[in-house]
Amino acid sequence: MRAIIPFLVAAFLVSATPASADSVTLFNEAGTPLGQGRMTVFDGAAGDRIENITPDGGLTVTAQNSATFEGMTLRFTGPTGVLEQGSFPDAQDYDKRQADHAGIRVGPPLYDSTPCDRYRGSFEVRDLRRDGLGKITRAWIVFEQHCESGPTSYFGELRIGMPASGTGPQTLPALVRWPEAEAGGRGLAVPVRVHPSAAIADVRVIGEDFAVENDGCTGKVDACDVKVRALPSAAGTQVAALRVTDVAGGSTDVPLQVFAHGGTTGFTLDSEPGEFVGDGQHWQYGPEDDIRLSGSLESGLNMRIGEVPDGNAGWTFQIGPGDGDLLVPGKTYGPVTNYSSPGPRFEFYGHGRGCGDWLGSFTVHEIAFDGHDVTRARISFEVHCFIDPDYDLRGTLSWHSGETTPPAPWMVPSVSGEPAPPPGVSATVTVFGEAGATGSRGVRNVYDVAAGDRITATSEEPGVLKLQASGGNYGTPTRIWLVGSSTNMDFNPGVVYRGATDVQKRVDGLASMDVDAGVWCDRLTGSFEVREFERADDGTVLRAWILFEQRCLYNEPAVTGEIRIGAPAVIGPRVVPTLLRWAREEVGGGGVAQPVSVWSGAGVAGVALAGADADQFTIRRDDCTGVAAVRGEPCVVWVRPSTARAGVLRATLRVTDVSGAVTSLPLEAFDHGGTTEYKMVSQPGEWIGRGQTYAYDARSDLVVEGTPSHLEGYIRGENGDDWTFDLAPPAGGALTVGTYPNALSYRVNGDKPGMDVSGNGHSCFGDVTGSFTIHELEIVGNEVTRFKFTYEMHCKGATPSLTGTFALRANDPTPLAPWMVPTPPQVVPTPTATATSTATATPSATATATATATATATPTSTATVTATAAATATPTSTATATATPTTTATPTSTATATATATATATPTATATPTATATATATATPTATVTATATPTATATPTATATATPVATATATATAPPSPFAKVGPPEPTVKTRARTATADAVARCVAGGKALAKARASRRRAVAARLARAVKACRDAVSALPASSERTAALGALKRQTIAIRTMRQRRPGAAALRRARAQLASAARTLAR
Repeated sequence: MRAIIPFLVAAFLVSATPASADSVTLFNEAGTPLGQGRMTVFDGAAGDRIENITPDGGLTVTAQNSATFEGMTLRFTGPTGVLEQGSFPDAQDYDKRQADHAGIRVGPPLYDSTPCDRYRGSFEVRDLRRDGLGKITRAWIVFEQHCESGPTSYFGELRIGMPASGTGPQTLPALVRWPEAEAGGRGLAVPVRVHPSAAIADVRVIGEDFAVENDGCTGKVDACDVKVRALPSAAGTQVAALRVTDVAGGSTDVPLQVFAHGGTTGFTLDSEPGEFVGDGQHWQYGPEDDIRLSGSLESGLNMRIGEVPDGNAGWTFQIGPGDGDLLVPGKTYGPVTNYSSPGPRFEFYGHGRGCGDWLGSFTVHEIAFDGHDVTRARISFEVHCFIDPDYDLRGTLSWHSGETTPPAPWMVPSVSGEPAPPPGVSATVTVFGEAGATGSRGVRNVYDVAAGDRITATSEEPGVLKLQASGGNYGTPTRIWLVGSSTNMDFNPGVVYRGATDVQKRVDGLASMDVDAGVWCDRLTGSFEVREFERADDGTVLRAWILFEQRCLYNEPAVTGEIRIGAPAVIGPRVVPTLLRWAREEVGGGGVAQPVSVWSGAGVAGVALAGADADQFTIRRDDCTGVAAVRGEPCVVWVRPSTARAGVLRATLRVTDVSGAVTSLPLEAFDHGGTTEYKMVSQPGEWIGRGQTYAYDARSDLVVEGTPSHLEGYIRGENGDDWTFDLAPPAGGALTVGTYPNALSYRVNGDKPGMDVSGNGHSCFGDVTGSFTIHELEIVGNEVTRFKFTYEMHCKGATPSLTGTFALRANDPTPLAPWMVPTPPQVVPTPTATATSTATATPSATATATATATATATPTSTATVTATAAATATPTSTATATATPTTTATPTSTATATATATATATPTATATPTATATATATATPTATVTATATPTATATPTATATATPVATATATATAPPSPFAKVGPPEPTVKTRARTATADAVARCVAGGKALAKARASRRRAVAARLARAVKACRDAVSALPASSERTAALGALKRQTIAIRTMRQRRPGAAALRRARAQLASAARTLAR
């Protein structure tokens, strides 16, 4: 009892200081004009529910408004996983943070549905207390959060268990800190809620650079708001206080803080007289205007001037470096095109005026990023609208240009902590997607367990690898699934698995893969090379080094990358990836700049290219040399191949740290040779080409795919042009080299050849006549590897013609790179008893005869081998067997067929094995055949075997069941079969419609173009089905998709039109999904 009394006294003394009610205050400037930000308050004193949770050293707080039931969650943690007092200016998304980074996640309120891949922010823990069990009992946190690379923020304050701030009025928040602002600009007008203890007598700002914009409290005795705005007149840290005084003499000072950037921030626009968009005027904006800038090195910049003094709507300005390139200082980009094209991109519109296609260039004079947030930029441009070539529009954007302002105290980390311990086993994954590659969005994802990313890899059965990675430099997850050509045989180091199919549609005997970066793709193909692989008996991957390349629709931009688990330690700087291999390109097409993450605690002294082909690579951007090393952060060097020469290109990137240690990163690329181009001539009055001449080379996207029964292609020009073509043989035929006269529309050609060429919004609508000649056609597996055709087409019987030539690697003699040539896995043969070479046989003796036959021929896709073995025993000491295999096939590749027959002389036995191309099969009882595709060939070998009467052995093997095998369903009804057939026919359009509905504005037209091609294929497939209610419904849904696509492909559709289009896509998706 005596021990309890002092405890009660101590508890009373602690609680004697009155505590203020818990509160959360959130200000939102995201998506709102400046001055119209919304305040959200959760106030425990008003009955709102605020719950404090302390999970694993961090802090999670849930808040709910008692009146509106609106709620949100706030989460904070420190770099080590334990929340501490101090400043954390480089916090990452709580659930996606990397090691050595603090975590923040302020769940946005319900009224904001802005999508965000990963949040970033900063926070300061001004007060923090824990009880004896480690639970947080007191916390005061000031925070700011924004979507990574986004221009607007949530900011506010969290207070739990804090004592009351004196006897004067209580305020929410107790401190106001604005997001970073501009010197000479203005911050968001922030409402401060006041709970008076007596009538409010006075409200004023003590200090400079802030002002009371609206006093809603003087004379009030109930809760009221005072609206305060930051008006920083100079660069640097600016502080003041809002003083609220009541009639009883009590007062409360609310600290006001803002950091203002220096340098130059502004936008100027000069429009020549007669120029439409700028209206022939001079426009000028400065830091006092609402200029917001966001973007990245790879995708480009997006500037918006929202609220301006004269009340106009403002301007939107967008630039991009083009597919595969980066924004770098000192470079001029041009000629520019629109955002659906692979070349440098430019867009500018506002005040109700715009241009569909701009022509001209822009120059990057200065640009810098902090992670994925732009910090400094200066861009100038000179363009004209394509319909008004005589009138130019010029402008300059500056954003903190030339800034040298030191950061505010809360922008400097005050808690260093210990570096995160290195993982027991190294593991890295890179996923690099070319711009426009399905499954990638063109980003460069790097995952590294040493950076705190999560990578799990399992191989629960031989020849199967499943990997998941999360976190990474962009915070997006990736799933990779690789399967060898045989699931009962493990991955073999040194084996190249080429022609891999979609793992979800796996064909037994072929390798398969799926690199899923979160974007839909209907058909996948690719290859992967296994350099190292070791697995434990329980499926744990001990060591792996795998390079992969995956494409959607065969020739579209690729996703490439590396899996490296258990890499040996290096003495010099550590680099990720450990081998950088680019996707195959067309010579002259322009390579893709890829990042190399460099970890060097000592700092990097220099980077350089070396090796035989060093002149074929360029260091596009070096953010490592001379840059101070940041603990827990890599620096990045961007490297790009030139694609100026066909064939294999090899070099090394040498990274040297300040101590002199060197790490060399191998670089590998391959460029196809031959001719890749598309030329088209439209006679005056011709509808499709509008009487113009067109020419595109490998710098444009030229794609062809299909089979000999139907080839389709598309051309996405650097200038934004978009063309498609289709070719088909007469019904039942196959396309091959030759001329096809009297062609009709490929949809209704019947016994005639079929063709169609359309694009740029023009089509013959299925009514064409013409002819075409195929000069070269090579299809390997399911991929068109070389192709050239010429054509002449007339629309609706019109006299003016459209003629053209399409070539993909025509006459290309370039040998493939070693990693592009499939390597068959090495199979360890099953031991078989071996008979002695001589024996004496009695009339009843048993003899074993073995026959081997080999046939070689020209390419084919399937092979059939038949072997007949006969053995006859006589009262002598030997037995003789004769085998006659016959091989027949159709074109694809060279094959070697081996037939082994074992017969028991009793006195005659016959074995007949059969093999399928590119597969290994065992025929029971006595024959094993290995074959890899052959054409028509016949071989008649004869073999003689001598055996003892006692040495008889026959080895047979039973293949394990495929892990992908499923128990078949009951026999379907007619209606079920119709539904299943229809579902299969429209599967790609279901997923494509969903992707289009969610597509960002910058990608909408490209996704719509891709879906348009898919809808065409779906419509053809559905039309070929027998009549049924499912077929009718599917055709109606596809028609709704087509109508929506037309809207989505417009350059700037209205908001109402977009809503209707999305509704049509949703309706079509529901119908097709049934």
